Amino acid sequence: LTDWLDMSILLETEEGWIISHEKYFDKVQVQSSDEDLSSETYLKLNPDLFEITEPFKDKLVINGKRVKDDSKLDFSNITLLVKGLYEGMRSHPDSKVIFEQSQKCVEEESHNKLEESSPGRRPSSNAKAVQTARDFFDNVKDIQWPEFHGQNPSSEGAVMRSMGGCDSSHKFIFLPNTKFYCKDVSELDKTFCGKEKEERFDVIVMDPPWRNKFIRRKKRKQHEAGYQLIDDDGIAKLPIGKLLKDDGLVVCWCTNAKSHQDALINEIFRDWNVKYLETWYWLKVTKSGVPICHFNIDNRKQPYEVIIIGIRQENLTSSHGAPAPKPKIVVSVPSSVNSHKPPLIDILRRRFKNRSFEHKCEVFARYLIPGFTSFGNEVIKLQHSNLFVER
Repeated sequence: LTDWLDMSILLETEEGWIISHEKYFDKVQVQSSDEDLSSETYLKLNPDLFEITEPFKDKLVINGKRVKDDSKLDFSNITLLVKGLYEGMRSHPDSKVIFEQSQKCVEEESHNKLEESSPGRRPSSNAKAVQTARDFFDNVKDIQWPEFHGQNPSSEGAVMRSMGGCDSSHKFIFLPNTKFYCKDVSELDKTFCGKEKEERFDVIVMDPPWRNKFIRRKKRKQHEAGYQLIDDDGIAKLPIGKLLKDDGLVVCWCTNAKSHQDALINEIFRDWNVKYLETWYWLKVTKSGVPICHFNIDNRKQPYEVIIIGIRQENLTSSHGAPAPKPKIVVSVPSSVNSHKPPLIDILRRRFKNRSFEHKCEVFARYLIPGFTSFGNEVIKLQHSNLFVER
């Protein structure tokens, strides 16, 4: 099970990787006693989640004026870096093949939609993906997640109802070789460090709900809000350093706010006895390889997110003067479900080939990954059967 469904990497170049979140979960074999499924079947993530066929129609407005050509805008160094990395990746012949094939499928589907639609009406872009996400959130909005834990140590997935006291109408897909704790992150220390034998990990992946003014003022529906926002001090107090083996990796999703990135690298990592290693940028693209929105100036919405990686060292030494490796980009079509980030484990194995990844943990988890111990109070939310279809 070490290389379970090692299918997510479509291409590796000097600039980074093109991956497929959808393909990683393309063929989940499950045993089920559920009347809606055969006793043994194969499931996959609903492909409609990834039907991002066009950029979202955000207008690029600078100083009150709409801008059609962004070539002369004063982008930040980070935005210029991400743009440059992606341009380099797109020049790779295999990259062109990947997106040309996707573009062909998109054009065929768009043609079929036009034929089926009413005369004079053009189908709205990305409508299928957006509606699939809305239907999912409408279905799970009233679920209350009590504290519980479980595991599926077998080599096959399983379908179960009424997990953690949920209504029996809700079904969840449990992937093979998974363990989870549906608990608040404040319970991390007690869960893993309060035993006779402490549990420590080779890698911890985490996607904290960073507190920032843009998220606070966004009028998001309550049932889509997810984890409670945490400030920098709250994240620093998490016992990540205690949970990591010496030389263990921490892989942390971060916002585009420089203040959060600086706090993570210079303060939070220090509190965890972690030394900064490198930064990746997740660039979200359509199925034809176009960024899902405009690159922007200032602190406006960007088509990319930040992944910062560090290594635990018991005795931290200054790394001043040691240049960090060149940043990488991770390119994929995003899920239309909020916070449904792509799995990074295949890339981590490629990037850090000589490291052990036997013991893996995800904190603030929202779905299960084979081989991982997943922790958080929404840990099986995205394992709901509404997000899966039969192959």
